[in-house]
Amino acid sequence: AQHARHTTEVWHRALNCGFRITATAGEDSILSLHHTPVIGADRTYAYLGPKLDWSAWVEAVRAGRTFISNGPLVDLRINNHMPGEEIRLPASGGTIEIQARLQTLVPVDRFEILHNNQVIASADPAAGTIEKILPVTRSGWFTLRAVGTKVQKPTDDFFPIAETGAIYVLVGDQPIRSRPDAEYFLKWIDDITRQATEHPGWRSERERKHVLAQFAEARRIFQQRAADAGR
Repeated sequence: AQHARHTTEVWHRALNCGFRITATAGEDSILSLHHTPVIGADRTYAYLGPKLDWSAWVEAVRAGRTFISNGPLVDLRINNHMPGEEIRLPASGGTIEIQARLQTLVPVDRFEILHNNQVIASADPAAGTIEKILPVTRSGWFTLRAVGTKVQKPTDDFFPIAETGAIYVLVGDQPIRSRPDAEYFLKWIDDITRQATEHPGWRSERERKHVLAQFAEARRIFQQRAADAGR
């Protein structure tokens, strides 16, 4: 959870650039249980339908039908669509009906709906529901988030947190784009390109050129996304 404030921000920025990235969570190596949560504290939940099946789980993650959590259970529906799904509106826009649910054994401080990384609706977590009809005039994504601010047992983490995968709402042929977020990634790519260029430890010139070419291709893609946002 302590990293979620940063990693979800990067994820939201990527969603703002039109990349459909499934919400997943987990831990890496556990070096000290005095400073890190136990393995399995941060989890990915996927909607499989009526049957528990490995291939169905893989497909659900691929499709984005997930939410991440270390305790709270969150559920988001928009026009009866679930995370990972797409809603299309005419070029003039339209309205959407949002239904959000929260169930949690531990207290959380915020229960809110995000649209393109901005909070557009919230409610008292104790109520456990948000229902809202919202006009939409530009393409974007929506998630539901619940988050606390301190340790809450039995959640074995720094604070409780959960967020659904994104539901995508497209207006006409508008792509989901954000110039500031595309430029954020361009600066990141420029920085790692500089570091890679100066790095003395390449195993071969072929390897160095291959990696730098990947960075250059990524930069081209984000330049195009930034240009798309400016139209």
